[in-house]
Amino acid sequence: SIFESTLLQELEWHCHTALFLMVFGYGFTHNRHVRVDFIRENLSFRKKVWIDFLGTTFFMIPWTCVLIYFCYIYTRESFLINEISASMVGLSHRWVIKTFLIAGFICSLLAGIAVWLQTVILIFGRSDYRFNLMTLEWPEEETEKN
Repeated sequence: SIFESTLLQELEWHCHTALFLMVFGYGFTHNRHVRVDFIRENLSFRKKVWIDFLGTTFFMIPWTCVLIYFCYIYTRESFLINEISASMVGLSHRWVIKTFLIAGFICSLLAGIAVWLQTVILIFGRSDYRFNLMTLEWPEEETEKN
């Protein structure tokens, strides 16, 4: 049966990988990612902005740069040896899906930079610098939802 084939299972894995890697940056910029944080939710808006600033400065941006670097090496090696599936009936050109690692982390890096710039404007800029493209949750938006 086609639904029991290794080829289809590997294609599913590739599609899931590409999907999740490409939408993470979108979710991060629109503040729709999952937060497992019971302390942050009870803080003031300004303290939340500081947490986002420190998190993107010391974790998000540096780690995505490191990940991009190592994913590049990983993908390049896969391309040079023309890596294929370990299964005889699996997909060839394994480097194609590994390229999505680089693309996904580049999207995440750009998302991190966008959020970082928003927090810099909020912390260090004038109060009238707010613009419509900012996606952090604003205090007045929280009251409108209730």
